Amino acid sequence: MLLNYKFITNAKKTLILPIVITLLAACTTEIETELLPMLPFPLSESEIAQALQESGLSWTIEPIPEEERPRIGGDVLESHFTIYKDAATVGWISNWDVAGESRNLQILFSGRASGFHEGIYTPSKEYAGSLMAFASLLYGGFESTYQVFDYFNSEIAAAERHPVELFPDMPNIPPAFEDRVIWTKIIDGVLVRVLMVRPLGSDVDYFLNIYIVDDPDWFENIAAQFE
Repeated sequence: MLLNYKFITNAKKTLILPIVITLLAACTTEIETELLPMLPFPLSESEIAQALQESGLSWTIEPIPEEERPRIGGDVLESHFTIYKDAATVGWISNWDVAGESRNLQILFSGRASGFHEGIYTPSKEYAGSLMAFASLLYGGFESTYQVFDYFNSEIAAAERHPVELFPDMPNIPPAFEDRVIWTKIIDGVLVRVLMVRPLGSDVDYFLNIYIVDDPDWFENIAAQFE
C-alpha cells in the first residue's frame, strides 16, 4: 500500500501551525508584561542607590534633612535626597506618594557638577540617556530603561524652546539662563516632562530636570516651586 505523502505533509502542517501560533502568542504576552518594576513611594535610600548602579552612574546619595526639604503639605508621604559625585553636588531627588493614589517623581541634575558636557539640543545617550534611565528605573512601569530617552531623542527637534528672562523689569541685569527646552509626553497614562536649561554664555553646559507623575493636576501645582 502506497503512502499519500501529500496528505501526510498537509496533516503535519495542520498540526504544527496551531502550535507555532500558540508559542508566538505566549512570547508576545510575555514581552508585553515585562515592564520595569514599580517601587512603592516614597523611595528608600537603598532603592535609589540600586537604580544609580543599574543605570551606570557611580554616584552616591544622602537624605536631605527634614528642615531643608520642600514643603508640599496635605496627605503626602515623601523622601528627598542629594546626589553627589565625589564631594560635589550633582543633583536632587524628590518623590511623593499622594494619599496612596498617585506617585510623583522629580529629579534635578547639574550638568557642570556631574562632569557631562554636551549641547542642549543634541543630548547624548551617555548623559541624558543615563539620567533618564535612572529616572525610569526609579518610577517603573516603562517598557525599558531607555523608553523615555528614545521618545525624547526622536522628538527633541520639535520640543518647545524659548529664551528665559528672569528679570524682565530690570534690563540692566542679564538673565541667569540663556534658553530653555521643554518636552512633555504622556506614556501609558503617565506624564513625563523634561526641562533643559542652558546657562548664560555656555554652549555645552545645562541643567536637566525630569518629572514623572501620574497626577498632572498635582504636578502643575508643585512645578512652579522648582522651576
